[in-house]
Amino acid sequence: MQEHMESESVKRTAKATGKAALEQKFLDSWRRCFPTLPLPTLQHKFHPVRKWRFDFCWPDYKLAVELHGGNFVHGGHNRGMHQTSDYDKGNEAVKLGWRVLTFGTIAMKKPDDVVEYVAEVMTNAQPA
Repeated sequence: MQEHMESESVKRTAKATGKAALEQKFLDSWRRCFPTLPLPTLQHKFHPVRKWRFDFCWPDYKLAVELHGGNFVHGGHNRGMHQTSDYDKGNEAVKLGWRVLTFGTIAMKKPDDVVEYVAEVMTNAQPA
């Protein structure tokens, strides 16, 4: 799913946390800053059993990006059970060989800085 992020499936997953806006900022910045690097895969199901998905990933590099919105409006990522699920998801991803970078609302105020960081991690790694 590498098309523009205004697809219905992305809108459904965003809820009221502004996550779709964060994802769109990330993707727009990636395209603008790194047009020669591969586009990320969106909403990639990475676990063989669980239904977990990464917001963005590059499967060839086993690199994933998770954006956590709603940090200051009591969004789901700030609630105990959701945090526990986020930890489980991240830990399982690492166990499966993924590198997962997580960014919140404040970091995404400077999306170019975030994508530069991700690109640095990507280009310093060997494809899986």
